[in-house]
Amino acid sequence: STVSVSLSYILGLVEHGSLDLDAISYPDRRLMMGMISWYPDCQDNRDELWRLVSNIFSHAGFSHFAGNIVSLYGFSFMLELYQPYYIIGPLFVVGVIDGSLAFYYTKPYRYALGVSHGVFSIIGMNFANGILNRCALPRLHIGFILYITLMMMFAEYLSYDESKNIAYICHWTSLVSGILGGFAFLL
Repeated sequence: STVSVSLSYILGLVEHGSLDLDAISYPDRRLMMGMISWYPDCQDNRDELWRLVSNIFSHAGFSHFAGNIVSLYGFSFMLELYQPYYIIGPLFVVGVIDGSLAFYYTKPYRYALGVSHGVFSIIGMNFANGILNRCALPRLHIGFILYITLMMMFAEYLSYDESKNIAYICHWTSLVSGILGGFAFLL
Protein backbone atom coordinates (compact mmCIF):
# COMPACT_ATOMS: atom_id res chain seq x y z
CA SER A 1 0.00 0.00 0.00
CA THR A 2 2.86 2.38 0.77
CA VAL A 3 4.46 1.70 -2.61
CA SER A 4 1.23 2.24 -4.55
CA VAL A 5 0.45 5.54 -2.81
CA SER A 6 4.06 6.71 -3.22
CA LEU A 7 4.14 5.77 -6.90
CA SER A 8 0.96 7.74 -7.55
CA TYR A 9 2.55 10.81 -5.97
CA ILE A 10 5.83 10.34 -7.87
CA LEU A 11 3.95 9.92 -11.16
CA GLY A 12 2.17 13.19 -10.41
CA LEU A 13 5.56 14.86 -9.86
CA VAL A 14 6.84 13.47 -13.16
CA GLU A 15 3.77 14.76 -14.98
CA HIS A 16 4.02 18.16 -13.25
CA GLY A 17 7.74 18.34 -13.98
CA SER A 18 9.02 19.44 -10.57
CA LEU A 19 8.46 19.23 -6.84
CA ASP A 20 6.43 22.19 -5.65
CA LEU A 21 6.04 22.00 -1.87
CA ASP A 22 3.09 24.39 -1.98
CA ALA A 23 1.17 22.58 -4.72
CA ILE A 24 -2.07 20.84 -3.87
CA SER A 25 -3.40 17.76 -5.61
CA TYR A 26 -6.66 19.43 -6.52
CA PRO A 27 -5.96 22.72 -8.35
CA ASP A 28 -8.96 24.66 -7.01
CA ARG A 29 -7.89 26.62 -3.89
CA ARG A 30 -11.53 26.92 -2.80
CA LEU A 31 -11.48 23.19 -2.15
CA MET A 32 -8.39 23.15 0.10
CA MET A 33 -8.10 19.64 1.52
CA GLY A 34 -11.37 18.96 -0.26
CA MET A 35 -13.34 19.83 2.84
CA ILE A 36 -15.19 22.89 1.51
CA SER A 37 -18.29 22.09 -0.52
CA TRP A 38 -19.33 23.40 -3.94
CA TYR A 39 -22.11 25.56 -2.41
CA PRO A 40 -24.54 26.59 -3.85
CA ASP A 41 -24.33 23.80 -6.47
CA CYS A 42 -24.04 21.11 -3.76
CA GLN A 43 -23.20 18.20 -6.01
CA ASP A 44 -23.89 14.92 -4.21
CA ASN A 45 -20.74 12.75 -4.41
CA ARG A 46 -22.19 9.53 -3.00
CA ASP A 47 -22.81 7.98 -6.42
CA GLU A 48 -19.13 8.34 -7.39
CA LEU A 49 -18.04 4.98 -6.03
CA TRP A 50 -14.40 5.31 -7.11
CA ARG A 51 -14.00 7.93 -4.36
CA LEU A 52 -14.20 5.14 -1.78
CA VAL A 53 -10.61 4.18 -2.65
CA SER A 54 -9.21 6.83 -4.99
CA ASN A 55 -8.87 9.45 -2.25
CA ILE A 56 -5.82 7.62 -0.87
CA PHE A 57 -3.90 8.52 -4.04
CA SER A 58 -4.33 12.31 -3.77
CA HIS A 59 -2.85 14.62 -1.14
CA ALA A 60 -2.99 18.30 -0.29
CA GLY A 61 0.75 18.81 -0.71
CA PHE A 62 4.15 17.35 0.03
CA SER A 63 3.93 17.62 3.83
CA HIS A 64 0.52 15.91 3.81
CA PHE A 65 1.90 13.14 1.59
CA ALA A 66 5.11 12.75 3.64
CA GLY A 67 3.28 12.52 6.97
CA ASN A 68 0.87 9.93 5.65
CA ILE A 69 3.58 7.80 4.03
CA VAL A 70 5.89 7.83 7.05
CA SER A 71 2.98 6.80 9.28
CA LEU A 72 1.73 4.18 6.83
CA TYR A 73 5.18 2.69 6.45
CA GLY A 74 5.93 2.67 10.18
CA PHE A 75 2.68 1.12 11.32
CA SER A 76 2.58 -1.34 8.40
CA PHE A 77 6.13 -2.45 9.21
CA MET A 78 5.17 -3.07 12.85
CA LEU A 79 2.23 -5.19 11.74
CA GLU A 80 4.05 -7.08 8.99
CA LEU A 81 6.62 -8.32 11.49
CA TYR A 82 3.92 -10.69 12.76
CA GLN A 83 1.19 -10.94 10.13
CA PRO A 84 1.28 -11.84 6.41
CA TYR A 85 0.61 -9.21 3.76
CA TYR A 86 -2.21 -11.22 2.18
CA ILE A 87 -4.26 -10.78 5.35
CA ILE A 88 -3.25 -7.16 6.01
CA GLY A 89 -3.88 -5.98 2.42
CA PRO A 90 -7.60 -6.82 2.20
CA LEU A 91 -8.18 -5.53 5.74
CA PHE A 92 -6.47 -2.27 4.74
CA VAL A 93 -8.72 -1.88 1.68
CA VAL A 94 -11.84 -2.66 3.76
CA GLY A 95 -10.72 -0.10 6.37
CA VAL A 96 -10.23 2.56 3.68
CA ILE A 97 -13.65 1.83 2.15
CA ASP A 98 -15.33 1.88 5.58
CA GLY A 99 -13.80 5.27 6.41
CA SER A 100 -14.76 6.69 3.03
CA LEU A 101 -18.31 5.33 3.31
CA ALA A 102 -18.72 7.03 6.68
CA PHE A 103 -17.36 10.30 5.28
CA TYR A 104 -19.51 10.37 2.15
CA TYR A 105 -22.60 9.35 4.13
CA THR A 106 -22.20 12.20 6.63
CA LYS A 107 -20.71 14.79 4.23
CA PRO A 108 -22.04 13.99 0.74
CA TYR A 109 -21.09 17.38 -0.76
CA ARG A 110 -17.43 17.34 0.26
CA TYR A 111 -14.24 15.60 -0.83
CA ALA A 112 -11.70 13.66 1.24
CA LEU A 113 -7.98 13.49 0.44
CA GLY A 114 -5.14 11.36 1.74
CA VAL A 115 -4.45 7.93 3.12
CA SER A 116 -4.64 8.86 6.80
CA HIS A 117 -7.77 6.77 7.31
CA GLY A 118 -5.83 3.80 5.92
CA VAL A 119 -3.13 4.54 8.49
CA PHE A 120 -5.76 4.43 11.22
CA SER A 121 -6.99 1.11 9.88
CA ILE A 122 -3.43 -0.25 10.23
CA ILE A 123 -3.22 1.26 13.75
CA GLY A 124 -6.41 -0.61 14.66
CA MET A 125 -4.99 -3.85 13.27
CA ASN A 126 -1.79 -3.32 15.30
CA PHE A 127 -3.88 -2.83 18.44
CA ALA A 128 -5.91 -5.99 17.76
CA ASN A 129 -2.74 -7.94 16.95
CA GLY A 130 -1.16 -6.83 20.23
CA ILE A 131 -4.19 -7.89 22.25
CA LEU A 132 -4.88 -11.18 20.44
CA ASN A 133 -1.29 -12.39 20.26
CA ARG A 134 -0.05 -11.09 23.61
CA CYS A 135 1.04 -14.57 24.69
CA ALA A 136 2.89 -15.38 21.45
CA LEU A 137 4.86 -12.14 20.98
CA PRO A 138 7.78 -10.83 23.04
CA ARG A 139 6.63 -8.68 25.98
CA LEU A 140 8.72 -5.70 24.92
CA HIS A 141 7.16 -5.77 21.45
CA ILE A 142 3.64 -6.04 22.87
CA GLY A 143 4.31 -3.12 25.21
CA PHE A 144 5.70 -1.03 22.36
CA ILE A 145 2.84 -1.87 19.98
CA LEU A 146 0.15 -1.12 22.55
CA TYR A 147 1.86 2.05 23.75
CA ILE A 148 2.27 3.48 20.23
CA THR A 149 -1.25 2.58 19.11
CA LEU A 150 -2.89 3.92 22.26
CA MET A 151 -0.86 7.14 22.06
CA MET A 152 -1.98 7.64 18.45
CA MET A 153 -5.61 7.13 19.46
CA PHE A 154 -5.20 9.53 22.38
CA ALA A 155 -3.45 12.12 20.18
CA GLU A 156 -6.30 11.90 17.68
CA TYR A 157 -8.79 12.42 20.49
CA LEU A 158 -6.89 15.46 21.80
CA SER A 159 -6.48 17.03 18.36
CA TYR A 160 -10.16 16.74 17.46
CA ASP A 161 -11.38 20.07 16.12
CA GLU A 162 -14.21 20.27 13.60
CA SER A 163 -13.00 23.67 12.38
CA LYS A 164 -9.88 22.04 10.88
CA ASN A 165 -9.93 20.50 7.42
CA ILE A 166 -9.51 16.97 8.74
CA ALA A 167 -11.95 14.15 8.05
CA TYR A 168 -12.09 12.77 11.60
CA ILE A 169 -15.03 10.52 10.77
CA CYS A 170 -12.76 8.66 8.29
CA HIS A 171 -10.06 8.21 10.94
CA TRP A 172 -12.35 6.88 13.65
CA THR A 173 -14.39 4.63 11.36
CA SER A 174 -11.26 3.12 9.80
CA LEU A 175 -9.74 2.64 13.26
CA VAL A 176 -12.80 0.68 14.40
CA SER A 177 -12.77 -1.28 11.12
CA GLY A 178 -9.09 -2.15 11.65
CA ILE A 179 -9.71 -3.25 15.23
CA LEU A 180 -12.72 -5.41 14.32
CA GLY A 181 -11.02 -6.85 11.23
CA GLY A 182 -7.90 -7.51 13.29
CA PHE A 183 -9.84 -9.34 15.98
CA ALA A 184 -11.54 -11.43 13.29
CA PHE A 185 -8.52 -12.36 11.14
CA LEU A 186 -5.20 -11.77 12.92
CA LEU A 187 -4.89 -14.92 15.02
